[in-house]
Amino acid sequence: MTVALDPPRICGGVAVAALARTERRVRALGGAVALHAEKTPVAILFHDGARTWAQDCAGRSVPLGRIAVMAPGAEAQLAEAWRVAQPGSGPAD
Repeated sequence: MTVALDPPRICGGVAVAALARTERRVRALGGAVALHAEKTPVAILFHDGARTWAQDCAGRSVPLGRIAVMAPGAEAQLAEAWRVAQPGSGPAD
């Protein structure tokens, strides 16, 4: 199982990205192989230049500390995507 931030999108001046859990299972069945994969959103992250916040898919607030445990660096990745999308901004040095 992995938890990772999907590519951020900029919508109305806000960076938005899904944090998703991906699970893969592989089984050998006789002479064949079976694979099952599932991707499930865990939270939606938002950054508006001043703050970052997260919600679950039902709209409830998710503490950023919980996000940091599941996906270290996700908050910084989202903030950087927002910064780079600003007019006159380029990639970080």
